[in-house]
Amino acid sequence: MAGETVDFEAFYKRWYLRAIRFALEYIRDESEAENIVQEVFVNMFDRRKSLSKDINLTYYLFSSVKNRCINYLNNKLRQRSVSMSGDEADLADRLSLLALEDFDVTVTAREDLETRLNEALSVLPPRCRQIFSMSKIEGKKQTDIAGELGVSINTVESQMKIAYIKLREELKDLVK
Repeated sequence: MAGETVDFEAFYKRWYLRAIRFALEYIRDESEAENIVQEVFVNMFDRRKSLSKDINLTYYLFSSVKNRCINYLNNKLRQRSVSMSGDEADLADRLSLLALEDFDVTVTAREDLETRLNEALSVLPPRCRQIFSMSKIEGKKQTDIAGELGVSINTVESQMKIAYIKLREELKDLVK
């Protein structure tokens, strides 16, 4: 049991912030993203003894976070439709929901995914890769990136668009 707790603790420390960033990409509410990820980790901890030894915990984690984000967005959209308030946030939530539903987390090994991501990142121009990494890997805000690099917010935004287009093309077989 002590070994299981240590393993779970190491897994938690390694993946907690990444799972929050993943959830935050879709639900855009930091406290809700943290709640979702914490609920998933508590559930995993409670079920740790019943989980198969052969299970890919990373896959299980991100699938669970994805499904909870989908539930969150569906509930949010249902509440909005009752109050009849359609706006840009509603459209953004619908797009996030569609993106999450299409997101396929069936990559069998974390190493394969990391290798594929590194290969895809390597095709980006250096400045574009730097801006994308600062935003998505380091979790920095666009205004902070612009200030740190001495470029405009528009430059950061356009480089992020370029990165998304190129990465989407490079990783198209990982997304339905």
